[in-house]
Amino acid sequence: MIEKFNRLLDDEQQLVLQMAELYIHDPEKKLSISYLQSELGVSRHQVLMAFDLLKDTVASLNLKNIDLAYDGKGIIAMYGLTTSLLKQLLEEMALRSIRLNVFINSQLGIYGTQAQFTKRFGISRATYYRNIMGIRQLFTEEIFNYRSLTEARLRQVNFAFVQAQRIRQGHVLTELSDLSPVAADDDGPDFGPLNQFWGLEDEDLRREKQYLTIYCRVNELLDFSIDQCCGPQLQECLQDLVDSQTELLYSTFADASLEKAIGRIKRALT
Repeated sequence: MIEKFNRLLDDEQQLVLQMAELYIHDPEKKLSISYLQSELGVSRHQVLMAFDLLKDTVASLNLKNIDLAYDGKGIIAMYGLTTSLLKQLLEEMALRSIRLNVFINSQLGIYGTQAQFTKRFGISRATYYRNIMGIRQLFTEEIFNYRSLTEARLRQVNFAFVQAQRIRQGHVLTELSDLSPVAADDDGPDFGPLNQFWGLEDEDLRREKQYLTIYCRVNELLDFSIDQCCGPQLQECLQDLVDSQTELLYSTFADASLEKAIGRIKRALT
């Protein structure tokens, strides 16, 4: 399940997660390299590389509760790994992932220009473009099965990750401006695991939950009506904009068939 959840991680990191998941479900916490090869469909060398990457990630997080050992005779042991600790490993690998960071740089401009990005992460332009091509193939063939992706859809994929990293860096929302009426009587879904991941309390948590709820509703990821997302004053402004736009369309095309579709067009614009 976990490897499907983070398809934007680098291939080696995905392999680490798949291997770790095997240990979580194994009662003895000891698996042979040959068994790991068979289950993961990789070579002995790749298994050992994944093991080394996992050890490095555990060490970087200073996770004392996880004990990793290779006996040199084909048996790898992994004690103390839990789903909760695996989430910490997942976050750390996401921050390190070249593929994921290339994605947010190419779509949102985070980390600056392409030249600034390649210098910061120590990769070549060829590596950058190779990851771009891999991301496109991943989206079109394995996740969305679309012929092409709009910028809006790409942003949807990345929104929760960017929000989480903003929060982890200490940049939390201080207000919701004109969208604040949503707070009066509707806090939206609980977003349970995300609440724990953000590590926020009270007003900060409430604002971030509202922000994500609004985003999900506007992008039709959650059911909503306009009055859930804005108060009367903002609704009035919104309706004025919609009316102006539909009048412009009607005057521009002056097509009788447009009149039949005007109700649907207004709903779409709203």
